[in-house]
Amino acid sequence: MGKNKIIRNVSIVCFCVAGAMFALGMVITFYPGAEKSFYIFLCLLLIVSMILSPNKIIKIISVILLIISVFGAYNGHKRGVEYRQFLENRNK
Repeated sequence: MGKNKIIRNVSIVCFCVAGAMFALGMVITFYPGAEKSFYIFLCLLLIVSMILSPNKIIKIISVILLIISVFGAYNGHKRGVEYRQFLENRNK
């Protein structure tokens, strides 16, 4: 097995796992703020897939999913901050 084939396979595995996680992230309701870490990990998988993939279609799809995942991570961070503020105000 050549080095290029191993790199291509790693890229495809990262892309497939990222695609499954992306679909899962769209339907699961998380603990407020927890999706930030989920989407950050997803972004890392997509970046690895984008860098290692020789296929332009996978790179384009990875970029699109990466942009959406960055917004998901930001939204998760924002929801987490709001939830922590809610808990602090509730306990007063």
